[in-house]
Amino acid sequence: MKVMMVEDEEEYVALFTDYLQRYAKETAMKIELSVQRDGMSFLDEYTGEYDLVLMDIVMPHMNGLDAAKRLRERDEKVALVFITTMAKYAIKGYEVDALDYIVKPIGYDLFRLKLDRILSRMDREKDGVYCIQTANGMVRVPISQISYIESRKHYIYFSVNGEEYRVRDSLKSVEAFFTERGFAAANGSLLLNLLHVKSYQGSDVVVDDETFAVSRLYKQAFFEALSLAIGGIK
Repeated sequence: MKVMMVEDEEEYVALFTDYLQRYAKETAMKIELSVQRDGMSFLDEYTGEYDLVLMDIVMPHMNGLDAAKRLRERDEKVALVFITTMAKYAIKGYEVDALDYIVKPIGYDLFRLKLDRILSRMDREKDGVYCIQTANGMVRVPISQISYIESRKHYIYFSVNGEEYRVRDSLKSVEAFFTERGFAAANGSLLLNLLHVKSYQGSDVVVDDETFAVSRLYKQAFFEALSLAIGGIK
């Protein structure tokens, strides 16, 4: 992930650099960090190659809000997060589609939690990758490797290459996202990746090496979706 930090205070450049390095080590993520000290220099040298921009609001020559507005004229998609000493300034972030804001000073634990959430939102906007937030941290996985998602009590379980990841959430909260990306509901508590379906007989469907029963209520919609996904099976 390529990150641009626009921050004029050396104290916070050093602090956030350290935090990003710690985060990269803990999550086994490669992070390439670049730094600019003011909004004008940032815009003059902006190349559009970054995944995330951390933008201080109070800076010399051009404040972060104005720099962000000009940034959006060039790049509508890059993820933008404001850094500020006063949260009231960050409220204007909606005008430039900012994902979040970080209030200085901030400890590492809260910074990591913030970055987890920011990356989760970034990943959810990409078709190819999904961020699974477990109790032990964040796992980024290709959606194509998720075999199924199942709801049990107050948790949902992701099956990824034989590994299972548990998240305290409801299936309803992720259902729309995954049904738009090749999954279909086999019942009210189970989403199956249609491209992982090996075979079916009657209402039983084999996904990888496991067999699941499609409930009568979901059967018609499921097999219609399967037909579209793998081409002509009825």
